[in-house]
Amino acid sequence: MTVTQLTIANEALFLCGANRVKTIGELAAPVTESARVIGGLWDTILEAMLKDHNWNFATKRAWLSVAGKAITGISAAEPPVVDSVAHGFSDADWILIEDVVGMTEVNLIKFVVTNKADDTLELYDGEGNKIDGSAYTAYVSGGTIKLAPAFGFTYMHPLPSDCLHVQGEFNNFDFAVENGYLLSDLEFPKIYYTKQITDYADLSAVFRRALTLALARDACIPLKGSVSLQERLEKRAEGAWRSAKARDAKEGTPQKQAEGSWITDRE
Repeated sequence: MTVTQLTIANEALFLCGANRVKTIGELAAPVTESARVIGGLWDTILEAMLKDHNWNFATKRAWLSVAGKAITGISAAEPPVVDSVAHGFSDADWILIEDVVGMTEVNLIKFVVTNKADDTLELYDGEGNKIDGSAYTAYVSGGTIKLAPAFGFTYMHPLPSDCLHVQGEFNNFDFAVENGYLLSDLEFPKIYYTKQITDYADLSAVFRRALTLALARDACIPLKGSVSLQERLEKRAEGAWRSAKARDAKEGTPQKQAEGSWITDRE
């Protein structure tokens, strides 16, 4: 049997005694109450379950890096004006400058972008003061500009587009995740992460069973109004969840994860 969102949703609807959905399209643009309820629950429950455990089937590895924008000149002035074609930075962005030849005073220093234009920007400090670069050594060549966090870490790495949750860093270096970026002192951190699932055949069989029961449990009250059925499905869902995590944990050495459960934390 081909595993799709529709097959999982309909199995959940069957378990709670509700009418099935005819097409996948109904889940995105519901025309029935079954489609409205199960489609509304889908993303929230799936994402919570994927984030709650470092599932082997959903784990990917990535070696992050930041290319940076090339510098073609820096004026020894107050403030210094940096030439960088189509740099793409905005006013108030924090940046890190590296690998400049000649004007080494700016290397590995964080600045705030001010008065940016398409191909230039001025260097200010975090309090809104102009950097006085009038006594800096003359710029010779090279250098890159990288987006940086204001404090705490050195680098700001964009996370992979399919990253749902960062599980850890390979060498156990400290990091933080903020607004789609991984903050780290490593220039090239290696991460494990939980990927977004778009092909539901990738879900393990035990996870699919737990997902199906969780959907049925949360759908049965709005669709059938049965508290007793919900209680029975709750027990089955908890058992399937424990079984799925235990089975998954036997495949290799699991990564450390924070305590807590989507089951106990859900409203």
